[in-house]
Amino acid sequence: MVNLSDRRSITETISAISDPRETAVVLAARAVLRALPLIVDEYDIKKSKGALEFPFKVFSAANITWAVARYPELRGQQRAQVRRIKIFEYGAVSTAISFALAATDRAAGAASFAAGPAAADAASGAIEATRRAFLNDLVAADAALEHDFDCLTNGTLLPRELAGQPLWLGATPNLIPDLFTIAKEELYRILSKRPTWDVWIDWYEARLLGKSSNEKAEIDRIAIAARYPTIGIRYINDEIKDRVDAVSSWSEKLETLKQTRLGAKFVQQGNRLTIDPRGDESDVVVSHDTVMLQLHEGIKRRAREFSEIAKRVDNLIGWQGLGAAAVQFREAVECATEDVPDRIGLVYDSTISLGSFLDLDARLRKSSDRTNADPLDLEVQRAFIDLIRAAAPWLRRFPTARMLDDEAGAFLSRTEHFEAAARIVQIAESTSVILRQDSELLTAVVDAGRRGAFQGEKASARSIWSSKNLVTALAVIFSFETGLINNKAAEQSIIAQNGARLYLSAETEILRLFEDAPEDIRQAMAALIDDLRRQMGGSPTNLPEKPKERFDSLRRLKEGESEGEN
Repeated sequence: MVNLSDRRSITETISAISDPRETAVVLAARAVLRALPLIVDEYDIKKSKGALEFPFKVFSAANITWAVARYPELRGQQRAQVRRIKIFEYGAVSTAISFALAATDRAAGAASFAAGPAAADAASGAIEATRRAFLNDLVAADAALEHDFDCLTNGTLLPRELAGQPLWLGATPNLIPDLFTIAKEELYRILSKRPTWDVWIDWYEARLLGKSSNEKAEIDRIAIAARYPTIGIRYINDEIKDRVDAVSSWSEKLETLKQTRLGAKFVQQGNRLTIDPRGDESDVVVSHDTVMLQLHEGIKRRAREFSEIAKRVDNLIGWQGLGAAAVQFREAVECATEDVPDRIGLVYDSTISLGSFLDLDARLRKSSDRTNADPLDLEVQRAFIDLIRAAAPWLRRFPTARMLDDEAGAFLSRTEHFEAAARIVQIAESTSVILRQDSELLTAVVDAGRRGAFQGEKASARSIWSSKNLVTALAVIFSFETGLINNKAAEQSIIAQNGARLYLSAETEILRLFEDAPEDIRQAMAALIDDLRRQMGGSPTNLPEKPKERFDSLRRLKEGESEGEN
């Protein structure tokens, strides 16, 4: 366990962690950020004519150390900027920042065998100076520091993950030092009277609360601040406001996006997204009704019978896919009635997919043109109608299904939105963003939408909202900087990379789906795509070919193909 009162112990603890260079920078950056508001006590920024140079240098230095902590790939790139700032001549906070800059500089050293211990020693100096600044209230300061060390030594968080966490993580609200709170309020009050200083107040507040960040915005902020003293502080702040705030705003906008209940909702499972099939509490109440239990048993029996019957027509012209739809429905309802609320979305999607084939049969019976397909045999039709007539009223007894049926069915879907949604579903499978079984279900809903008629219209609306939910779920992950927070980095890295490939491959379709969204959301979505394009060098790399025409599970089994996980 680290002894915070012993600088050698701090250095040795940092050096023993798997990546001492990253560890040193993040610990130094977080220590400095906690102490930053105390500059109001170190230097009289209220009266001195040139006093704003000091807080500007402090914020600039803190910006660099934190950016390198959050994005360690910037270590070498920002080394020149680190060496540019000299503020060690001031008090305890400035000394801490000087040590933090030294840790960042040494962590970027070419000699990795020497850079680690050197960076650790500089970081221990930053921590020592910060503790000296909080000498009258070390309990909270040490609690936060100890929590940082615990997260890194136990492997709970990677260094870059810890950098994005709230500053006083590990200290309860009433343990945040009064000295910090008072100094921060005073600093904000003083700076807010000066034009354009809100760009630094907002930046610091985001770091304090652990809000999302944007790598490009941090790089731009550092580059603009580096132009001092060639241009004045006010002009620098103006440029930061014009250029950086516009770039960084997309993450704050998109992290507030919510998925709608009108489409399939997505949750993360490992390194992919998967459909969340759950309903709400009212569905649970309905599932325990005696009549529902009895109806469900009959539906399961009819579903098993019809899935066998559907095999006979699945190879006829116009009816390909009916067998798979029957199997999907059978598997969706094959559970205890009290478990239906946990899969109500799957049951609903499989029902409208299957029901669209009954609409097709009705249209064929009314049409005299039988060149493309014939209606179902009467025996098959009777079994089909028997199943749907039993399943539809049973399903609508669940409040979630009834809401989906009423609201999604009433949604007037636009043709261009539907085709955009269909394309996104296709690319989602190609990029391995979603699980194979979820892709099959979404594809079935898209196919149902193309059949038109009553069930097809509901399926069309459902596919549009589902695709928007998929894009939204990825946007929220991106808004947390590739989703590293509170998750395993390797898994999140994969989903972020695959999600980026989807966004760049379906850029036109994504922007079309969100063309009716508020202006700020549309701009944020476009900014996100621009950032992804820059990070991936202009285009999605190694994008798999589009999936070949899908055969349903019955046919694959018949031909001896395996159904292993994609």
